Amino acid sequence: MILTKVAADPARPDHPLDLLGAALITGTLGLIALGLTGASEGHAVNWTPALAGAVLFLGFLAWEARSRYPMVPLDLFKNASFSAANAATFLIYFALSTVMFFLPMTLIAGWGLPEIMASAAFAPLSVFIPLLSTKAGAWADDYGPGPLIALGGGLVALSLACLAITTPMQNFWALTLPSTALMGLGMALVVAPLSTAIMGAVPSERSGTASGINNAVSRVAGLVAVAVMGTLAGTLYAGAGGSGSFGAFSDTAGHADAMNAAFAVLCWITAALTALGAVGAYLFIRKPD
Repeated sequence: MILTKVAADPARPDHPLDLLGAALITGTLGLIALGLTGASEGHAVNWTPALAGAVLFLGFLAWEARSRYPMVPLDLFKNASFSAANAATFLIYFALSTVMFFLPMTLIAGWGLPEIMASAAFAPLSVFIPLLSTKAGAWADDYGPGPLIALGGGLVALSLACLAITTPMQNFWALTLPSTALMGLGMALVVAPLSTAIMGAVPSERSGTASGINNAVSRVAGLVAVAVMGTLAGTLYAGAGGSGSFGAFSDTAGHADAMNAAFAVLCWITAALTALGAVGAYLFIRKPD
């Protein structure tokens, strides 16, 4: 269907691939992820690869600033709406990735629920986003994407706070599922307006590059979320009296309570980050001309 409706982009032999930039950012992400996951036994962070990744990232920025054909044109970030939309993307998808990774662990290994029920926790995301994205996109055109992203991000933050409060009660149908339903509603108000904000902040001939950068930001958010929050989850679990490992099956006393306590803290942190992204979207994302 796409092949019949969308013309192929013209070949650009005069615009070579930014292979060095790709190599630098790949190395950056790999080293930072290795460091943040606590690859050195006994340490929360392995600083050697983490710092090496940070140095590579500075090298990536320096190369992109001077390259004739950068994969990430840094001048795009001079636009406040573009920068704010990417910041909101990172914070909101960081939160979403955290919940999607650690909630199933909590439900299955902590509560003892079957895998199919844990999967059902995210059914509202699959329902609300397809149902409401078209309408949310139209609202973003009418009122500007900033208020829609702020409202949706606020609902996601509220859903995370609800999960933080209710997870220790271990009531899936009455408490957990309504919380994730609220999350699904919030994300439905975020996804399309974010695309509107990104595309509207750049000239039309650069919209493909802008969209690619925004997609990469959301994926990097997920990578960093799992790396950072995984280490934190283990630390919080141990601090709450857990004698096993977060996410592992255990029949030891206090295992479920320790998992619930650790996951609740993760939810509070991500609720705050999501709220920050929502505020930034409201303040800095402008309606496209």
